[in-house]
Amino acid sequence: MGQGGYGIGQAFLWYKRDGTELDHAIHVFAFTTADFTRMMTKSFLGMPKPLLRTKNGKIFVENIPISRLSSHKIFKYLKFFNIFRLVSETRGVNFADTLDKPAIYKEGEGEELVGTIFESLKTINTTKNSKLVLIHLPTEKEYQNTNNDRLYEFVRHEAEKRSILYLNLVREIRRVSSSEMIKFFFQKDIEGFDQSKGHLTPMGNFFVAKKISKALAGIDALTTQ
Repeated sequence: MGQGGYGIGQAFLWYKRDGTELDHAIHVFAFTTADFTRMMTKSFLGMPKPLLRTKNGKIFVENIPISRLSSHKIFKYLKFFNIFRLVSETRGVNFADTLDKPAIYKEGEGEELVGTIFESLKTINTTKNSKLVLIHLPTEKEYQNTNNDRLYEFVRHEAEKRSILYLNLVREIRRVSSSEMIKFFFQKDIEGFDQSKGHLTPMGNFFVAKKISKALAGIDALTTQ
């Protein structure tokens, strides 16, 4: 289950609604650093989205129900999207960066919510006799940018408190040379895949898949199936 533009909160809600109906021995909950920023906003690219809050260990969902957009509004958003991209390209601005700047972890912001989401996922998986695994997917800018290192430590700490396996692939990608690393991410948009620049290439996906496979190989729930 994957959806472009979703934050931690929406991914959590989707899994609770539909994923819990599935039988699984392992639940891989994967995210990028930007997903923590998206978690704290009421909209994405102008489109309204649910907003999660937490109080006394319970999660509350705000900004619902999400109104169904009319075709006129959808056209307006798409028109804005394309005009914004055109202006960005003519001015030499990275469109993806402008829309979704890399998240910078701010101490205290969203901490309780993240911990509560992890706690809820752990409880659900324990009930289903499933193993929860948290995967922090890498982005090219995080190869050298250390602004988010406190976020990695916070997530690691929250995972350890709950005995959840946490695999930080940002750390893993920093172990390779820069000449190898740039092959893991598209350096420009490729035909047929709009806004593919900055996303993982087949080589990058293979690197990520190998690291995840190695981590999962040591889980009893997988080897006994």
